[in-house]
Amino acid sequence: SVAGPFNKHILITTDDDGFAAIAVNFSIPKSSVNLWWPNGFGAQKLYEFKARFEDSHLNSLHFHSRKFSTSEKSIKIGFRTIELVEEPMNNGLSFYFRVNKIPIFMKGSNVIPSHILPEATANREKITELLEAARDAKMNMLRVWGGGVYESDFFYQLADKFGILIWQDMMFACAMYPTGNFLKSVRREINQQIRRIQHHPS
Repeated sequence: SVAGPFNKHILITTDDDGFAAIAVNFSIPKSSVNLWWPNGFGAQKLYEFKARFEDSHLNSLHFHSRKFSTSEKSIKIGFRTIELVEEPMNNGLSFYFRVNKIPIFMKGSNVIPSHILPEATANREKITELLEAARDAKMNMLRVWGGGVYESDFFYQLADKFGILIWQDMMFACAMYPTGNFLKSVRREINQQIRRIQHHPS
């Protein structure tokens, strides 16, 4: 937990699919948190973030004497900055990452599905074995290959814990893709995946 109070601003909007989005912007002093670092450059400090949505209108409908809690979620977050640095060089541009303002040489590998059956790729024992091996080999970044699958929540949670940054591809590789209605489904897919994994410091 991080002690408050914080400056905050709340904005409620709806998207094209009719889903309500509640944006709450917090301003937290740097002195209140410790930074999250990639493997080999520092600790992977994580903080628990809890959110609960309560609707007092439902209270009157259901005759409750207290607020009616409709939804609750708890996630682990970390604080860090990351920049892709592309600066002019003799024959083009540089291409490297700065994390928390420190240039870092990225060492890693590609991640492909660990099993021919997509549901079996979420096996926690196998994921732990793979990511522990990457950490012990001093890797600090893995690319989730675009010809595979989006990995499970547990995969990203372990990446947070071990300090392994994830280069996340969208799931397209080595093919021509149609337009029209297909792109509408792609837009929804990307929105769903970004909402699911964007809070991970990895």
